[in-house]
Parts: sequence; C-alpha cells; structure tokens
Amino acid sequence: MTRYFEDLESGDREYCGHHAIRERDIEGWVAKAESECQQDTNENGELITPKQYIRAICGRILVSKPQEIALKGVNEIEELEHHEQLRSGDVLTVAVRVVNIDPGQDGSHFPAVDMKVTGRNQSDDEVITYFAKAIVEREG
Repeated sequence: MTRYFEDLESGDREYCGHHAIRERDIEGWVAKAESECQQDTNENGELITPKQYIRAICGRILVSKPQEIALKGVNEIEELEHHEQLRSGDVLTVAVRVVNIDPGQDGSHFPAVDMKVTGRNQSDDEVITYFAKAIVEREG
C-alpha cells in the first residue's frame, strides 16, 4: 500500500530498495564522471566504489524504484557522511526515517518531509547517511 503525505508521521521508517555493486558499473561511473572522481583500490587490490557513486545509487533507489512512500523527489542534502567502503559484490540497502513533516505554507500539492537516509551493506554496517528534504505526493 502506498503511503502519501497524510499517512506519514515523524519516526516512520521505510525500506526503499537495494542495489548490487558490480565492478563494470563502478568502472562505467568513473569513466563518465571523468575528473570528478577517481578509480581506487583497497589494500587487497579490490576496486572501491567512489563516494559520489554511492550517493547517486541512493538517490536512484529513492526516486525510481516502487516503494511504500509516494516520493516525487529528493533535494537539499545535508550532513552527508560516508562510513564504510563498498566493493564489487557488495549490496547497498537503503532505508529512510521521517524526521519532520512540513505541510507547506503555500498549499503546494507536494509538501516536504525531512528524512534521514541510511545505506547499509550486506553485513548491516552503515555505509552512508544523510538528511534530505523529500517531496511527497498528497493523496488524491
């Protein structure tokens, strides 16, 4: 069941989706990003996922995969922190927690919800966390 703005309360948590990290995806991202990020390996020679790629994957999961919350967009990212590295073969799982609900003063059709976004690896270690303002559809 889709949850709209009217259904949300502070403290609500939702699983948003997951993404398997593949070496060819990392290499493709680095090639497209050019000077913005570099391909790097860890001490074992494993390809490490660039931080920009992890953030982009979180964003893609939030807005493009079917999920419980009727998200229309995510912006105003704050307090972005990277905690662990991701490597090829890892799985990034993304969940959100509603922090604050702003019905909007202008009667906008899409009110804002402040969310904490958390990405975890398959060992349940935090990989990335940040706060974002999400636009959530009203019911009807």
